[in-house]
Amino acid sequence: LDHNQLTGSIPSSLGDLTNLESLHLDHNQLTGSIPLSLGDLTNLRWLSLASNQLLGLIPAALSRYGGFRINPQQGGVTLACAKL
Repeated sequence: LDHNQLTGSIPSSLGDLTNLESLHLDHNQLTGSIPLSLGDLTNLRWLSLASNQLLGLIPAALSRYGGFRINPQQGGVTLACAKL
């Protein structure tokens, strides 16, 4: 779903997709915070939220990932991570 000009917030219902292994929402126009429910995606191997306008804290449940980058020049949190 990257590079699709998606707008609005990331739906917390994505946390219900328990078999999801990869989620690419980068390079859109998403706003708001990263839903806590993304921490419920225990099969997730790759999460990319880079180049959006996300604000707030990275949920603690996502601490199992590495490679976090914060880049305020891109309008908020730039996040690309892989499961450790």
